[in-house]
Amino acid sequence: MGTKTSNLPTWLQSSTGEGLPLRVKSFLVGVLPAVLAISHLTGNPILEVDANMWVESLVVIVESAVALIAAVYHFAGWVRARYYKENNLGKFSA
Repeated sequence: MGTKTSNLPTWLQSSTGEGLPLRVKSFLVGVLPAVLAISHLTGNPILEVDANMWVESLVVIVESAVALIAAVYHFAGWVRARYYKENNLGKFSA
């Protein structure tokens, strides 16, 4: 059994277990140029001001999602600790 080399969840790791899969990397690298090219071809080029607004909005969305996930993990930790304590499991078994 190999050692875990990434802090990513298993479902998000590459097949080698080291970081993001190439599919995700290529998607992330290809999205921005594709969006810029399509917007230019359709006659609605994305200006720097518009791009900054989208980036700021995306940052807020990602930060909110991370905060929500952290809150869920925190709550789950309290629930698990209480369950283990009530049932004398884990460190509460002695």
